[in-house]
Amino acid sequence: MVGVLRGRGATRIDRRGPDALLPFITPTEQFYKFTNDHWPDPVDASATVVLGGGGRSATTAWADLARGASDTVVRTIVCDGNGYRGQRKPALGCSQAADPEETGDHPDPEQWTWRYGGIGTARWGGLTLRALFDRAHIPMTGTHVRIEARDNYVRWFPLSAARSDDFLVATTMNGAPLPHRHGAPARLVAPGQYGQMSVKWIRSISCGTRTGAHPWDGGSPEHFPVKPQAFATGPLDGASVPRGEVELVGAAYAGEQAVGAVLLQLPGEDPIRAELLDPPARFVWTRWRAVLPLHQPGATSVDIACADVLGRTSMPQSAWGDAVGYGGLHRLHLTVT
Repeated sequence: MVGVLRGRGATRIDRRGPDALLPFITPTEQFYKFTNDHWPDPVDASATVVLGGGGRSATTAWADLARGASDTVVRTIVCDGNGYRGQRKPALGCSQAADPEETGDHPDPEQWTWRYGGIGTARWGGLTLRALFDRAHIPMTGTHVRIEARDNYVRWFPLSAARSDDFLVATTMNGAPLPHRHGAPARLVAPGQYGQMSVKWIRSISCGTRTGAHPWDGGSPEHFPVKPQAFATGPLDGASVPRGEVELVGAAYAGEQAVGAVLLQLPGEDPIRAELLDPPARFVWTRWRAVLPLHQPGATSVDIACADVLGRTSMPQSAWGDAVGYGGLHRLHLTVT
């Protein structure tokens, strides 16, 4: 892994709080928020969902389907815009509205309200998509599942993936009913994929043959796995630090694979491997810490990268992303005093 960061470009990020280690579970009020159109009007659990498959359909209240749901998982969700460059305001939880049509007319990156704030980890409670259909006595047939939201957002998934035990329909978040801004009364949690795959405010789910989908940036319209990424939460970008041994803390996430390593590199030096503070696992982030020798006064930078257990490593990001995601490589700017 020596030299893995050398020669890679990166861009400065704006300050982001807190200047400390993140909690492993993100407080609900600090979890980032996003909608692809207007924020839909709030509804309660008496709202209905339409399920379809095998030539049959059923309209059922979420409250009836969710009653007795016992599956609880810890999952990280990250926006594909996490890591956009440009001027940002400090933020942990962020609100943003974007173009509902995936035509390339998304907001310019400088208009987004986060830099590394579009990520969080929560305890999601609910039932699997397969269990949802079983309870409604609707067969899951065909090749794909189509999920539509009340903000008119639509995503397609291969039926083989949607039937797995990993696809959760969540009705609770961190032990409480799912908040409106996070998709109440029910949302999908598509593990290891970027946040736009975890459809919120679900209105209908149907099984059959895919008839359309809007791919973005040349990527797949039905599978959008997270690219390995790591970032520092302390010290903040642009901070002044005293000469000597300086502790850095942060988080890393590799989506469908567990984090294998977090690597930090000072200019002209070999990478330093960070200590992983949480047992690495698929679908969740891992927090890290590292101590860097910063003995020379003046401006310096630290490149921070994540490598997953398969050896995939954070890549440089640009203002507009690519089919495998944005913002993998973080450059932290510091002034040593």
